[in-house]
Amino acid sequence: MTDFTDLKFYFICNRIPKIWYGERRHHIKEHTGKNNFVFEKKPSQQAETAMTVAMSLLKLSRDFARAKGVTYRIVTIPVFPKAFYRQAERNDWDPEIADYDLFLPERILRQFASDKNIHFLAMGQYMAEDKLTADEIQNLYFSDGLGHFTAVGHEYFARAVYNCFYADRQNTDIEPEIIADKSSGVSCSVD
Repeated sequence: MTDFTDLKFYFICNRIPKIWYGERRHHIKEHTGKNNFVFEKKPSQQAETAMTVAMSLLKLSRDFARAKGVTYRIVTIPVFPKAFYRQAERNDWDPEIADYDLFLPERILRQFASDKNIHFLAMGQYMAEDKLTADEIQNLYFSDGLGHFTAVGHEYFARAVYNCFYADRQNTDIEPEIIADKSSGVSCSVD
């Protein structure tokens, strides 16, 4: 099987469109469209259908990658709306805000990846294991923690991918000084 590093085949999922803090305290309000349903603790039929479609697409892309000899991996990109930053303490935060769980889609995808033997990195859980503060998380993204990655965000995610999928390898061309010395915990699945 062709190695992931040779073809640079990334499949990053779980980038739910932006959401932000609404008028009421601890209420999430969508930026565009109707996206909040995927985070509801009690999933609706709409949420179940959306996750089924997402998992079907992931399975199709995994099958295509395997047919081409490419190692397939999923890396989630968690969403942290303004409501998260408002309720989060400096060093103690929770991905649950009222009736919403920001890591719910990630946990569903982790189970899917496990069932399908897909390498998986749950970045929300990884950040929790790494004990990032809300301020540190916010600094990973532009637009007050809602947008695309900053340079710091790109570096953090690159290190996480390396730690999860490549740190145990002997033959690597990655400079030793960028290798973090933390273990991959439960966020990383490579079996």
